[in-house]
Amino acid sequence: MLTAKNGATMETDLEETPRGWVARSLIVGADLGQFKPQRQVFPSKADAVAWLAAEATAHGFVYEEGA
Repeated sequence: MLTAKNGATMETDLEETPRGWVARSLIVGADLGQFKPQRQVFPSKADAVAWLAAEATAHGFVYEEGA
């Protein structure tokens, strides 16, 4: 789980499936009133990790690979 300076949290998940790598993220606002679930399928794990990193950065989180 990642935490932004504004108190929001982001949970991420990767899963290998027959269709490719599924990347999921859930951002919960600091006031617990805003939920933003997302799901994408990618052909490679590297693409999925890059997408998660971009999403985290775009929403003010500091993403560290392997965290």
